[in-house]
Amino acid sequence: MNGWFPKINKGGDIISGDSGIWVTINPNKYIQIDTTGTRPIWVSSLFVYNRNNGQTQFGPNILNVAYNDYIGSDDTRWAGFTAGLGSVDIYDGRIIVRTIPKACIPRFATNSFGYLIPYQPKPDNIRQLMVNDSTFTSGIITNWDFLSPEIVVVQEATGTYTRVFRASVAVVNVTTDENLIKLFHYKNEVWIVSNTSFPDGMTFVRPLDSYYGYFIKGILMNPDARVIDNSLRLVASDNLGMPKFDNWINFSQPRFDLRLVS
Repeated sequence: MNGWFPKINKGGDIISGDSGIWVTINPNKYIQIDTTGTRPIWVSSLFVYNRNNGQTQFGPNILNVAYNDYIGSDDTRWAGFTAGLGSVDIYDGRIIVRTIPKACIPRFATNSFGYLIPYQPKPDNIRQLMVNDSTFTSGIITNWDFLSPEIVVVQEATGTYTRVFRASVAVVNVTTDENLIKLFHYKNEVWIVSNTSFPDGMTFVRPLDSYYGYFIKGILMNPDARVIDNSLRLVASDNLGMPKFDNWINFSQPRFDLRLVS
């Protein structure tokens, strides 16, 4: 079983793998769907991954192009990123609908899309965040996510090993080395999943504007998260690529002051 780069879809299925692609339906049922491949994602209920031969697997179809990274969505849209000079191809199903040169870190939300430009900012490291093709903000942005054009969070470097979250709504920072993983809605609140730099091994889950939430200690590499009923499931791997798929946050449990966690 290979747990690298796991992604969880809205049905709760997990796809993962590097040099072999696996689908996990529940903790005790998993199948290998390919003996090669890397960087799998979901596009709704269809799987997409790099076949390691210059091709992309899109559900049952093969596309004669491959990417360094893939970004999915819960609808029919997805994107492939090519390193080097930087380029993002936007797809609707099997069809490329747009190519954005010198771009990176594409993200999808309902009826919205965004990305960072340029891919390699020099000499000042300043990037622009484009949301629906309008400049949203700029800065030394290293990551970002959004739920809508009105709810956007950027991760901005403040030093060699430090960073800060900035947002279009109220946001707090628990530590100076948090990495943004994902935003999600739960009961009319905006929540954020973040983790601290390897090898510290700390994952935080909290409302965006609060220091009070939940934490998981231990290494969770390349995590993804999805709300299932009244819990959040986090899927990840350890640093050897072994699956760590059963990490649950129960929202009915008391919250902790994450500033006191160590």
